[in-house]
Amino acid sequence: MRAGVLHQHNVLWPASKGPYLDASSSDRLFGHASLLVELLEPHSAARIVLSTSWVVKYGCHGAVRRLPFELRTRVIGATFHSQMNRAEFESAYRDMQVWEDVFRR
Repeated sequence: MRAGVLHQHNVLWPASKGPYLDASSSDRLFGHASLLVELLEPHSAARIVLSTSWVVKYGCHGAVRRLPFELRTRVIGATFHSQMNRAEFESAYRDMQVWEDVFRR
């Protein structure tokens, strides 16, 4: 099981239900978002680049729409975009996806 930054458990993607956590009922999607909002608050210039499978699934705008407002306003892009080779991107380790984005920016 892979944990994320904003929620602690694996997300499942059935088409009929939409994304949900493979977790106990006390956990929820974006359960750690308020902590990230709090940590970023003193850093008004900090911006976010999404590095998530949500962007591959929903596009950058679709992924951003699911974030709390305080995080949405900081997003400047994503490590994946529609002009990229999806299979090549998904086969790369996450840290390499991030480094490639750093070099592009």
